[in-house]
Amino acid sequence: MKRSTAPEASASLLRSRDDLGQPDTYLVHPDSDEEPYKVNGVTVIGLGQLVEMLNGR
Repeated sequence: MKRSTAPEASASLLRSRDDLGQPDTYLVHPDSDEEPYKVNGVTVIGLGQLVEMLNGR
């Protein structure tokens, strides 16, 4: 998780994702009205939106 109003997929996040072989990677930020979007294969999503997604809403 990253607490930032302008989250970025850092080099260390991308390296960790590649090392772990995780195809689904999420960069979680404080809630906003913005729809989730992808940057370098990483989904940038608000915490509330992630919780709803994990709960199957």
